[in-house]
Amino acid sequence: VPLGSTNLPVIPLALISIIGGFMSFSLVFFVSQAYSRLCAQYDQSMRIEGRIFNLAYLARSNLLYAEAHRLLRYLNATHVLGYTGLSLVYTDDNLFDIMNDKHQLLTFEELGRIREVGADGGGAAYREVIGWCVELLFDLNKAKPDKNETVAENPIEPLTLQTLVSEVLALRGCIGALYDYDDQPIPFVYVHILFFLTLFYLPLMTYAVALQFPIGSEFYVPDIIGSLLVFVNVVFVVGLREIGRNLISPYGDDSHDLSVIHYITFTMMASRRILA
Repeated sequence: VPLGSTNLPVIPLALISIIGGFMSFSLVFFVSQAYSRLCAQYDQSMRIEGRIFNLAYLARSNLLYAEAHRLLRYLNATHVLGYTGLSLVYTDDNLFDIMNDKHQLLTFEELGRIREVGADGGGAAYREVIGWCVELLFDLNKAKPDKNETVAENPIEPLTLQTLVSEVLALRGCIGALYDYDDQPIPFVYVHILFFLTLFYLPLMTYAVALQFPIGSEFYVPDIIGSLLVFVNVVFVVGLREIGRNLISPYGDDSHDLSVIHYITFTMMASRRILA
């Protein structure tokens, strides 16, 4: 084993570059996957807004104002409940209750049913309200066979009813896609291997670079260059790793996470403006 001036074994940088190649590939792939998931979830959030806007326009054109307003209440409640059950950061207390008290999304009886279902930690609550939307639309069109009710005086056209129901179910699919992403994150084994690669690579890289420059030299330029190389390498590896880790779960309380409160309030105000 060749010895340096400090009688320490010298590790050729070519050997370190082998580990660095595997690590770089894994790191870039990890960050790319995390960013792709972030963009896909953002697209789903925007599709949720779009579905609610579509339904608001259809309701304004085909339903009476009271009926359209009731449907819009349910849609906005679905929007809030979807995020409430999705993330541990947003709960019944700090999100849904505040939005419901401020905007009167659900009545006391409807709220009681949501309490029974449970708004935290799952999608049962938003799926319950989706069911109310579908039932409302069919009730406006005709009586259910098991109820002694007459057919509605102004039934919705079959094609219009089909379009409304399809949009409601598409809204359910968009919210459900967010839960699918949350249920299947990037495999833990892959993330674990990446962290181990960086754990071994960075100290070895620092050691190898340190022994490339002579000790006791009058010139400090080699030391400065070596320090900069190590610093840039650490910033690159650790920085990208942390960026990828933060992008995996975009519905949190970090400053770079997606703006859930803005999405909810903007959709609520814009959809109500459509009916106004």
